[in-house]
Amino acid sequence: MPNLIELDGNHGEGGGAIVRTALALSAHTGKPFRVTNIRSGRSVPGLKAQHLSGIKILTDVCSATVEGAVIGSEAVEFIPREFKPKNIDYDIGTAGSVTLLLQSILLPYMMSGKSATLRLTGGTNVKWSPPVDYFTNIFLPMMNSIGHASVSMPKRGFYPKGGGEVIVKIKRKNIEELGNPELRPIIADKSVKPIAIKGVAYATLDLQGSNVCERMAQSARVIAMQSKVDVLIGTEYCQSLSTGTGICLWAITEQDTLPGETPALHGNIIHSRVGVDLLGERGTKAEDVGHNAGLLLNKLIAKRTPVDSHFADMIIPYMGLLPGSRILVPEITEHLKSNIYVTESLLNVKFKIEQKNGCFLISC
Repeated sequence: MPNLIELDGNHGEGGGAIVRTALALSAHTGKPFRVTNIRSGRSVPGLKAQHLSGIKILTDVCSATVEGAVIGSEAVEFIPREFKPKNIDYDIGTAGSVTLLLQSILLPYMMSGKSATLRLTGGTNVKWSPPVDYFTNIFLPMMNSIGHASVSMPKRGFYPKGGGEVIVKIKRKNIEELGNPELRPIIADKSVKPIAIKGVAYATLDLQGSNVCERMAQSARVIAMQSKVDVLIGTEYCQSLSTGTGICLWAITEQDTLPGETPALHGNIIHSRVGVDLLGERGTKAEDVGHNAGLLLNKLIAKRTPVDSHFADMIIPYMGLLPGSRILVPEITEHLKSNIYVTESLLNVKFKIEQKNGCFLISC
């Protein structure tokens, strides 16, 4: 029996992030783990559908031995063998978040050096998870130094029926593209300024007659224009099994420079992106959703960090694999603390957090 790395699922925010990050790093490194107290502080503790989906996929791809992989389980043991990436076609079966599932499986695929296609069905725009729009327009462009990935979304999936479809095509950059045999650290540690704001307001076709997208987009545009840069917010109506609406906004930024200076690379990042998203809810005006999203983006831009807190959460395990990485973040979230805890446990690395001009510098 291999030595299992013991993890407390109640550490930090005590949610599913601990399971997701542990699965990703375990699949990549081959290190087995046991996590207990999974989501023990939640009203309905234990594994949910999207957590179980990640376990099932990686059990297959890693030929792993698993115990406790059932809905509601508060303890899971995962012992991987060899990670052999292959194409995946998987339906979560609920409105469980596709992007949260990707947090379990994307890292070993991105770091494998192999190409693959992941076709996933579930919730694309649901509560308590980044929408696919954030994943496509913010997360993946910022990950360009690690690997190529393209995303298409034939169908959106909202709560409660889900049914959204996402296709992720992954191709690891080769040595010639990287410029040297090893992946370089992720460095985004300088203050930035916005150079453009983009976004998308989306809704199901049954809301088109009320101009929901246009009202959200216009309200967000009025607020975002206070940043005095070009603002382009598109609209999209779609078919889906459940009614839904929302908006995702992002600012494209560049490093601040003194007169006469040339902007330096943020490691491998020239232009970084920070973003926000909001879902519409019954009883909430479309104008209010767009207005509030604009306010959130302006508040984020004012922090002048090259990454936002959601990206920071998700990039921690990659940083652990790329020593020398450092990022400047607007805040330290409980999700971030949980991911640092898991990454340090599985990779035997140490993160450092320092305050810097009202923000936080995280290094590994």
